[in-house]
This record gives sequence, structure tokens and C-alpha cells, in this order.
Amino acid sequence: MGADALCGGISGLLMRTTPVVTRPLVDVATLFAEAAAGNAEAVLQHPHLGAAVLAQHAGHGLLQTAAGPGRSLPLVRGLVARYPALASYESPVPLRRVAPSVAAEHTDVVMPLASLRPLVVAAGFGNVDIVRWLVNAAGADPAAPAFSGLTPLVAAMRQRRYEVVDFLATRAPVAAEVPTLTLLPTTSAVA
Repeated sequence: MGADALCGGISGLLMRTTPVVTRPLVDVATLFAEAAAGNAEAVLQHPHLGAAVLAQHAGHGLLQTAAGPGRSLPLVRGLVARYPALASYESPVPLRRVAPSVAAEHTDVVMPLASLRPLVVAAGFGNVDIVRWLVNAAGADPAAPAFSGLTPLVAAMRQRRYEVVDFLATRAPVAAEVPTLTLLPTTSAVA
């Protein structure tokens, strides 16, 4: 068999192959929508959950979405039971500057939820049942700051989540000062 015949055979084979379609393995947007809606069953039974558990959608992590806007303790429990390291996971996501504060000497920034620990997110959203479970059952450290310096207690105080503040104040020492950056979840409005 000559080289021309071999090349023609490969060329013919290549022309008959099925084109590769590139699309994500998991529809991340749908999975995150289910988490934001607090639909624990749909998320936990998703066939590709393992492939998407560390994914981010619009700057949010899956567990952070469940602990914050999803307000779903069953989903938080299910995700941490399957992936225990998620209880203290934070993804270093760049901060986005919003505006310098006129009233004080600090800068307001918007921090994507994925860059905060789930306990900080739950505290900021006022989800006291999730905060209690993360501290008491999952072993999350109520005094541990995010890489930005934001602690669960400061997040709850900034968002006026007094029930969470009462719970955390007995379990975490109050910081001597508030971090120089005011960090808000991206779902918060900045005046």
C-alpha cells in the first residue's frame, strides 16, 4: 500500500467521523437555579453533581448559593455530607470596586459569594438555622475570617441580622476593628 493510498484512507475516515460538539457536561445555570430556589432534592440527585460541585455561576459557589439566597438547610447538609471540605471552602475571586464611601474612610466593594466561606454567606443572609448547623454539626469555625478578613459576625452585623449576631457573639470573639473593606454579597444593593 502506497503513501497516497494510506493518506486517502485516513482522509476518508476523517471525513466520515461525527463532528465534536462542545457543550458543558453539566448545565450549571440550571443547577444553580435549583440551589437558589432551595430545591435540595433536584440538586442532590443531579447525575453530574460531582462535576459541578466546585463550579461557579455568576461568581457564586454551589454551597454558598444554598447557604445564602437558597436558604436550604437540607441542601447545605446534603452537600457537606457528600463533600465535607466544602464547609470551609472559599474560592479566591477578585473583588469588584463599587464606590468610595463618603461617610467613612473605606471602599465599598462587591464580593462574589464564591469568595466567601459558607458560614459568612449564611450569616450575611441571616440564615440562622444554617449558621447554627454549620457551627454545631459541621464544625465551621465562627471566628475564621475569609481571605478578605470578613468574619461571619461582621457579615451578620453589617446586614443587621441580629438573631445571627446573638448566636455568633457567644461563639466568636468580636474583632477589635471592622475590616477596612466593606464586603457585601453581589445580591446586595449599595447606596
